[in-house]
Amino acid sequence: MTEKVHGMKVLVLDQDTSGIVSMAVSHSTMLQQEVYLFERIDNPGRELMIHLKALCLLRPTPANVALLKQELHDPKYGEYHIFFTNVAIGIDELAQADEHEVVAQVQEFYADFYPVNPAFFTFNVSPMLSLTEPGIASEMERVIDGICSVLLAHRKKPFIRYLASSDMCTVVAQQVAERIKSSPELYDFTKTEIPPLLLLLDRREDPLSPLLLQWTYQAMVHELIGITRNKVDLSHAPGVHADTKEVVLSPDQDQFYADNMYLNFGDLGTVVQDLVNDFASKTKSTQKVQTLGARCGLF
Repeated sequence: MTEKVHGMKVLVLDQDTSGIVSMAVSHSTMLQQEVYLFERIDNPGRELMIHLKALCLLRPTPANVALLKQELHDPKYGEYHIFFTNVAIGIDELAQADEHEVVAQVQEFYADFYPVNPAFFTFNVSPMLSLTEPGIASEMERVIDGICSVLLAHRKKPFIRYLASSDMCTVVAQQVAERIKSSPELYDFTKTEIPPLLLLLDRREDPLSPLLLQWTYQAMVHELIGITRNKVDLSHAPGVHADTKEVVLSPDQDQFYADNMYLNFGDLGTVVQDLVNDFASKTKSTQKVQTLGARCGLF
């Protein structure tokens, strides 16, 4: 997305995509792609910067379309490259609002989910217990949007299997199947020898797993402290330094974490001990060199 647009750029995000991008790529990587500024589409106080090209990565919601229309009526940047994280909506409305002809392209960039690990993602929704809960409709819609985006991003048209005793699994499965059926051209992918399977389960049917404690690095940090959007909040820990009140744990930015996130507690302790010993030996060698240099200075 960033490589195909040359020149100085600003990345315009919404509340959801700002979290998605922060988990997927680091600021230093974005700087290498000439992205020098990050802004929110719902921030009315943004400055006029005609020399920048805007990359708008937004969820396709009516609220974001309305904000984009306002933006195009009074553009703050020289060009607009609009990327929706799911199936686009409001294209005709945006075309009519583009009076200054600043929109260079509108594309679908399927990334409507939070990537925790290469094989694990979340939709950042609240726990759902019943279809009668207040606000459950929007949460369910978010889950359905996210699942469809994952399928499109991985170019999969799966068989859908779900827990029939769960009303929420039934609704999600039916809605996902309906979207696939209503847009066959989007899901017209090459068939594989083993068809993909989308399996929908309800956590309420599994009372055992929440009682288990995984003794691996990533699982223990999340269970005992908590990992939110690849960040660990240590502000409540006694005596913590100001620079370490919030620590980023990302396999893309932390090589030690990437290499050892799935190790159990015992193996992790061995790795840490080896690192401490290696650091101690290097420190000792440095001290010997400094001592030898001091002695040579006496002559």
